[in-house]
Amino acid sequence: MPTKTYSNKSASSINFISLRNHINSAWLSIGSVLTTATQLRLETMPFGPGEFILLAWAVWTSFSSFMIDRTTPKISRNMVGFLRFWCISALCLAAGSLTAHLVGKAADDASALHDSGAFAFLVFILLSYSLCREVSTDPVCMARWLVSLVVISFVCMLILAYSTESIGNIRFHYAVTRFTGWAKNPNQLALLLAPIPFIAADLGLRAKGANSAGWWAAATFIVMGGTATQSDALVVAWGSTVFFMAILILFFSARRGRRNSRWVVLGCILVLLIPIIAFLVESILNLELISLLYNSIRSLYEQNEQGHIRIILWENGMKAILSSPLVGLGPGSHSGLVGPYGGSEAHNSLIDWGASAGFLGIAAYLTLMASMFLAAIRRQRTMLALALYSLFIFSLFHYVLRHPFFWLTLATVRLLIEMPSNGIKGMRKNVRVKRFLAATPYKPQSSISHLL
Repeated sequence: MPTKTYSNKSASSINFISLRNHINSAWLSIGSVLTTATQLRLETMPFGPGEFILLAWAVWTSFSSFMIDRTTPKISRNMVGFLRFWCISALCLAAGSLTAHLVGKAADDASALHDSGAFAFLVFILLSYSLCREVSTDPVCMARWLVSLVVISFVCMLILAYSTESIGNIRFHYAVTRFTGWAKNPNQLALLLAPIPFIAADLGLRAKGANSAGWWAAATFIVMGGTATQSDALVVAWGSTVFFMAILILFFSARRGRRNSRWVVLGCILVLLIPIIAFLVESILNLELISLLYNSIRSLYEQNEQGHIRIILWENGMKAILSSPLVGLGPGSHSGLVGPYGGSEAHNSLIDWGASAGFLGIAAYLTLMASMFLAAIRRQRTMLALALYSLFIFSLFHYVLRHPFFWLTLATVRLLIEMPSNGIKGMRKNVRVKRFLAATPYKPQSSISHLL
């Protein structure tokens, strides 16, 4: 009889944890997705509904971790790398800001204040994410909510854009033809879409039957719908990722030895067939895939003198880095069209981050990305490695290190990489999860405070 009572309590505790996990994952995903809804922001406010939702979630998570749960809050082991990165970055940004003021090359107060606030906000959100035990023990739930909300919101925006040009102050197209949804710039919407097909594909590989087909359908829909943004960076990121996927197939096949040499041959054939298949699809279905990719790459450098302007911004950004190569010049925009320190971004995450945090900051960022990528390769989570690769390529054409969606997606991918092959069922056998379940008091109360 006692054994039966204990099992009932354990099952109830797991259901209680699952409920909290869904609430936290939905709350966090809604806020993360809405951070790209820049048209919903007030004109005088740099924060929008997404940021306020994330702030409310972080405050509640921190409060519940310290005050409601009767256990000592612990930072998730898999999130230590993110916090270590931001500790190093904070030192570099502070030293860079001091250096910039001493040499008279500080950024304007508006951009410096904007970046400083964005970085502080990100650190608070990531710290709260690290303390949220429900999300860290079952990141699959977070990934499902994230992909589902992106797909649902994107479908709704496409339907509204098809029926009307605008709703109130929200205009669904930029420069007539480019679909921008609820974002002011199509590239902000493109950032939302960049990693989603690969996360959805990873979920599809881990699921079975209709669930697997649903995740693969979501990945396909995002790729097809994402072309409506006409974002050159998005097309280049996805195109290069597909080619890189073929290289990964060759890599994994070669590691399996002679017994699976046919997979190596298949990988080589796939690499050779990619341009042929693309040409046939373009000819038969008239989708213009090759021309779209070619024009996207060319327009990054030629269209409307964008390439000339981009190169100037990159060059001036590099000059700003060289003026304080070790720790940078602190928060703010340090590139410009006339010369460095002109108050403009370089529209390249490595250059913009280097101008703010120096080569130490760049090294910390590349180390973080490389460690996650290599972890995904070691665990053969190919789709998650491709999600990281796609985000990295996209970041080379835009400054995304201040965006909450970028960091929350990286954190979710990091936790997914560490998931056992049998998902949450395997994690419940993990020692950390056993301790978590044992430390969670069984309280069958109906109060809303205990449900949240």
